[in-house]
Amino acid sequence: GGICYGKDLSWIHWPIVEMNEQNCAEWLHGKLMEISDVYKKRYEERLRYERDDEIPSYFTDQPLESGITRRRRDRQQNLRINEATRNEYQLSQLIREENNIQRLKIERQNILENIENLREPICPANAEYIAKFRVNHERERKLVDMDMVKKQIECTLCQEDLKLNDSYAIWPCPGAHLFHYDCMLKSLRMRNTCPNCRHEVEGVPPASMQAALHRFLSRLFT
Repeated sequence: GGICYGKDLSWIHWPIVEMNEQNCAEWLHGKLMEISDVYKKRYEERLRYERDDEIPSYFTDQPLESGITRRRRDRQQNLRINEATRNEYQLSQLIREENNIQRLKIERQNILENIENLREPICPANAEYIAKFRVNHERERKLVDMDMVKKQIECTLCQEDLKLNDSYAIWPCPGAHLFHYDCMLKSLRMRNTCPNCRHEVEGVPPASMQAALHRFLSRLFT
């Protein structure tokens, strides 16, 4: 069984393993990203271009500028971009994208799950930490070499060995645990703790997560 879609009546088959509702929502989101160019394009546009002055600001309590003021300021800044400010601009864009990822994840969760998370919020790494993680990866990619292959290092997130030329990342914990880069990025967006030893990195404060959930739920009932 599964989900029938499209004019050609294609099927998205249900996953083999049993999942809770949150994982099911994330699974369906991942499938749609794979099979639908339209869905993927719209999602990526929301990540990149939705602005704090056009959407609820879930992860900041700073006052919002008007759209016109913000765009005028951005145009003026773009005229003065040099190498240093270009890097800063890239980081700010990624921070906004990461905040949008968290916001859209909250939107995909059902109401009961969001209410449950109000009591015990699951905190991801904060947007700035993840953005810097992505920038550092782009500047200096870590690729698996033959010495690492011989050690048969397993990424405990996907339970597969690191293969030659795979991109990997190291959690900044005493054990320096290794994961596939993509696996670690997904993990950071879910929790701010190492999957192996629970060593923490900079996370979204629980109070901020609760405030974000309150804002989202308030929009549903007002």
